[in-house]
Amino acid sequence: MTLAALKNGSLRWNVQRKFWDGAGLATLRPVHLSYLLDRVRPVQEYAPGVHMDEEPRIRLAQQMAARQLRPGEVRTDDLDVLFRAHISREFVLRVDGWSSVESDHGWVTVHPMRLLYESNYLGFLVRSSTGRRSYTMTPNPLTYAMSRAFDRPLSLRLPTAISLLDILSTNYAHFFDLIMNKLRLAEEAGLPDSLPLLLSSWAASTPFCQAVLGLHPEIAKRVVVVKSGRVEVEQLFIVRNSMDAKDNYDFARRLVGQPATDGSERLLLIRRVGANGRKLANEPELIETCQRFGFQPYDPAVDSLQQQAKRFANASHVVSVHGAALANTMFRAGAPMSILELFHSAVIRDHFFVLAAHYGFDYDALVGNVEGKPSKHAVNTAPLRIDVQALTRKLDRMTSCNS
Repeated sequence: MTLAALKNGSLRWNVQRKFWDGAGLATLRPVHLSYLLDRVRPVQEYAPGVHMDEEPRIRLAQQMAARQLRPGEVRTDDLDVLFRAHISREFVLRVDGWSSVESDHGWVTVHPMRLLYESNYLGFLVRSSTGRRSYTMTPNPLTYAMSRAFDRPLSLRLPTAISLLDILSTNYAHFFDLIMNKLRLAEEAGLPDSLPLLLSSWAASTPFCQAVLGLHPEIAKRVVVVKSGRVEVEQLFIVRNSMDAKDNYDFARRLVGQPATDGSERLLLIRRVGANGRKLANEPELIETCQRFGFQPYDPAVDSLQQQAKRFANASHVVSVHGAALANTMFRAGAPMSILELFHSAVIRDHFFVLAAHYGFDYDALVGNVEGKPSKHAVNTAPLRIDVQALTRKLDRMTSCNS
């Protein structure tokens, strides 16, 4: 495919032809969209602790300011700002009429060959970057490549369902924050608790998803695991809950169960032994430093979901590289905790700062240096090196303030 072909629309024509040739008649009927719930949650004002170093304090403050922007009010090339301007929006969208749902990430297409950008968490980024306010539009080649929905074989047809298909469904933190909390919002919108739940095979195969379904057979019996292809649904419910809301973490604790504390006050240094990237280049030195302050190295991956919850419920201090395991700090709700989060200099995120603020935890951050020369797309997973002297100062403040 040449650049000229992209410019003259021949790729668009080929995509349309493939869609029309392969789609069933049911997919080609008109649909009607209606919102059962649509709102922007007010964002709480958070003031980063005065003990925080300048770089993370400024970066986190900028991200929190971006959260105050309302959807549709921001036009920018900064995807981080776009992202935070939309994570406070939540809705339940009903699609009446046959729609086609892609099996991996939940992209939804409707007649006539339109992609519902709101069906996937990345959708609002694409829609916002174009400056269009419509919730449906004919996809360009980029969005077609993202959706991959048009050329997939039909694997299942259902009269009605709630889609739990989305990106990030195999990430521990986002699974509880974004995927399972669709159930909370569906309940609030008054949807029947008997509706089938579409769940990707990727998400269903994770230990934490299997653990939750094991704890809740009433949810498990509703789950339809979509292994491949696409699903056609006559009445589909698309649920989007706001990210990092306290309601999300409270609901997740309700699903897992809030462990009782045993009176111990453990100090945990979280390790990423089997994780994908963000390893500590000087980890042995950091472990030795943390152990001098009483911290115990801990890899959450070795424990079950409920064992992790109990371990964090009884942890008064946690040091960790930015990663999904920090979502477990929610199980400390109702008791004091001090968190030190280690970041890449290029990738600072406010998710767990917000979680700490929800539950009144003490929070600090330390920025390390990316090791080596990672590619532009690998900086988030490249090893990082933490300055031992800076870490020592942080640990001294952290343990003395909470002793």
